[in-house]
Amino acid sequence: MVTVSQKEIDATFALAKKLGVSVSQLSRPQICAAFKVEDRRARSIREAAMRTIGETPSKSSHSSIPDRHDNRIRMENADLRKQLNDALRREVLEEDYQKFVAEVARHRVEHPPNWAVTPRSGKSHQAVPVAHLSDAHFDEEVNPAEINWVNAYNRPIAEMRLRRFGEKVIVLCDEYLKGVQYPGIVVPVSGDMFSGNIHDELRETNFDQLCGSFRYWIDPMYAMVKMLADRFGKVFVPWVVGNHPRGTKKPRMKGRVRDNFDWLLGAMLQRDFARDGDKRVQFLISESADCNFSVYATRYHQTHGDSFRGGSGIAAELSPMMIGDARRRERQQATKTPYDIMIMGHWHRRICLPSIKCNGSLKGYDEYASINSFKFQPPMQSLWLDTPERGITFEAPIHVASDDEGWEQKNSRTEFFKTA
Repeated sequence: MVTVSQKEIDATFALAKKLGVSVSQLSRPQICAAFKVEDRRARSIREAAMRTIGETPSKSSHSSIPDRHDNRIRMENADLRKQLNDALRREVLEEDYQKFVAEVARHRVEHPPNWAVTPRSGKSHQAVPVAHLSDAHFDEEVNPAEINWVNAYNRPIAEMRLRRFGEKVIVLCDEYLKGVQYPGIVVPVSGDMFSGNIHDELRETNFDQLCGSFRYWIDPMYAMVKMLADRFGKVFVPWVVGNHPRGTKKPRMKGRVRDNFDWLLGAMLQRDFARDGDKRVQFLISESADCNFSVYATRYHQTHGDSFRGGSGIAAELSPMMIGDARRRERQQATKTPYDIMIMGHWHRRICLPSIKCNGSLKGYDEYASINSFKFQPPMQSLWLDTPERGITFEAPIHVASDDEGWEQKNSRTEFFKTA
């Protein structure tokens, strides 16, 4: 039996009085801390003090109260550990994100490269090809049976069309336009490279989740840009985001660009080419919804086009395009950044006006366009030549669909997507 001195008993009453509790309410941890003793002796001290005032130590007096106290301490410690771990995790993620942004910023091109704006001396028949890429809607699935078999789209078809985009650019420039000297090529990317999740039907029918799609399509995009660099020597890629790959259901104005998988795709491609030491490829990834760049003397204003509203009348998309162009020119003139040509995507129709170049889509006709009776256009993108003397002198569609896609032979949604 443990012997407890009167001095320890008196000290226990003094401690209880100091803490404003009865002796029976004192916990073992409190006595241990005050007297610098082990838990077992603290229990004996408290029981001896209780006997002096006629109280009988019970299970509840020496077990339940301390246990409740201990449980509270353990819960508080667990909560504090969780808060600390969460804080450390957020700090690590924030640090990693800032490192990534800093790395992208180091390789950022503020202006078009010199070869795109300064003609080579002594070279006749020189021009810069501009191959406009937009509205790929990667990993969206278009069931041909739902649109009377005029088009189809899924991941394998998208990959074929992206590769054919690069191949057709090379064929058009080499076989159809012989005798022209090309110092490089400009490839504006104007957004909606992913289908995204902004509509429930897209989330339900897309081939993959958005993060999975992003991971897959980096390599095919890299390969396509490298293909053009191997042929033309230099590639300049102005880049803006679209509305489909955004991170929120409703469009937002603040933080619009970086909350978009289009921006992340461009930033990762820029980083990968920089890491590989491939200086032939330069990116201009805009931090705003628009991007201004020049090719020789032609000043371009690049935007996705989703900010232009309307188009339900007989003039269709021409009305919002013309109104939007007029407003943009007024704004750009006021900010001393006027332009000659506005290029955009979004509308999925290749339209070539003197001052507006609207791109087609890699995806092509879909269920939404069919049900709303929009004008049909095969999947296509745009190519034009910009010359030092006269600006745009040649324009051609880049037809990206072909008969070897295989969907014409399928006769059901199940059969078509099972083989995809």
